[in-house]
Amino acid sequence: MESREGDFADSGPVKTGKTHYGIYITMGILGLIILGGMGFLIFSIFLDVSVDIAENKIIRGIDVELLKGEEISFMMDGEKGLMKFVELEGNKTNLKINNKSFNLILFEETFLDLDADGEFDLNITVNEISNESVNIFIKKIKPLEGVTLCVENWSCTTWTECSESNQERNCTDLNNCSTDKKKPVISRNCTENCIEYYRYLCNETLNQVIWYNSCGKFSAIKDDCDDDEWCDFDKCVLRSCENRSGEVCDDYLICNEEVQETSDTDFCCLGNCKTRLCSSSEAKSVADDYLNYNLESDYDSFKEVINIDCDKNRAECRDLFEDSEELLIITSFTYDQTTTSNDNETNIVYYDADANGTAYEIKIYTTENYILGDCRVDSHSLNAV
Repeated sequence: MESREGDFADSGPVKTGKTHYGIYITMGILGLIILGGMGFLIFSIFLDVSVDIAENKIIRGIDVELLKGEEISFMMDGEKGLMKFVELEGNKTNLKINNKSFNLILFEETFLDLDADGEFDLNITVNEISNESVNIFIKKIKPLEGVTLCVENWSCTTWTECSESNQERNCTDLNNCSTDKKKPVISRNCTENCIEYYRYLCNETLNQVIWYNSCGKFSAIKDDCDDDEWCDFDKCVLRSCENRSGEVCDDYLICNEEVQETSDTDFCCLGNCKTRLCSSSEAKSVADDYLNYNLESDYDSFKEVINIDCDKNRAECRDLFEDSEELLIITSFTYDQTTTSNDNETNIVYYDADANGTAYEIKIYTTENYILGDCRVDSHSLNAV
C-alpha cells in the first residue's frame, strides 16, 4: 500500500477554517453599513413627515390655511418650527412664529428674520382673511436671494437738564434703516434738583401775573389782569385795539357801541362801524329844536339844544350860535322832507318858511357825532324863493 503523505505533498496549498471567518466578517460589516444607511433614510423620512409642512414644500413655496388659534409645525434648516394664527385686527393678521409675533397686512409681501442673524429667512404673503381663518403663502428665502436686513444702530445725545419734571434727548439711527422698532426713549420723567429763585412771570392761560420760581412752581398771584388787559411779562397792560378784536372807525363812519381806550388809540370800536348818518326822525327832531330855539335864551340853553360838546368845541358852538341869529326873521316854518347828501355823510332837513310874507327855504344839515354818537346840527342855509 502506497503512502498518503506523497499525495498530500503534491496537491498544493490547503484552505483552512480561518479564511472562511474573514469572509464572514467582511460580509457582516457591509451588512451593517447597508442597514445603517437604510435606518438613517427611514429616520430622515420620519422626521420630515412628523411635521405639518415638510421643508421641501417650504423651499418650493406653499399656500397654508390656518384656523384662528390653530398651531401647525414646519421644518426648516433641519429644525422644527411652530406657527400660530393668533388674531385678526382689520386687515392685519397677527401671526406667531417660534414665539415671535408678526403683524402681516393683507396682500403685502413680508420678509421675516426668524433667527435674528441679519438675513431674512421667510417670505410670507397673506392671500385671504376671514374672522375664523387666514390663507397665507410661505416660501423659504434661499441664501443667494436673501435680502440683507438693516439693523438699527441708534446713537443718542445726553439728556437735557430736568425742567418741569421732564428730560429730553435726540437719537439718530447711524444705519438710516428708516425704521424705529428699537429706537430708545427720547423723553422721561425726572425729579428736579435746582436752586429756587423767584421772579414775576405771566400765566397766559389765566391771564395773571404770578410769583414764580425756577423749579416750576408758583406760590402767589401778583395781579389778575382785566378783560381789557393782558399780561406782559411781569405786569398787566392795556390790550391793543386789534388784540381786543376792535377797530378804529374811518372819519365817515361811527361806532354802534361806546368806544374804548386801548394801548394804541382812544377810539377803539368794539362793535361795528356804521355810516355817520342820523335816522330821518333823529335829524328832523334836532332840526326842529334848532329852529324853535328862542334867541332870547342864554348860550347854555342853546348848547343843550344843538347836542354839541361845547366844552371841547367852543369855537364851533359860538359860530353856530351866531349863525342862527339870521333865523330871527322867520315867523313860521313847515317841515318838507329829509334827504341824504351826495357823499352819503349828511342828512339834509328841508323847511318851507315865511318871514312877514316873504317865502324862504331853510336847509338844516345834520350828522352823527363821531365821539358821542348823538345826532347834531352842523350848519344851515336860508334862501329866499
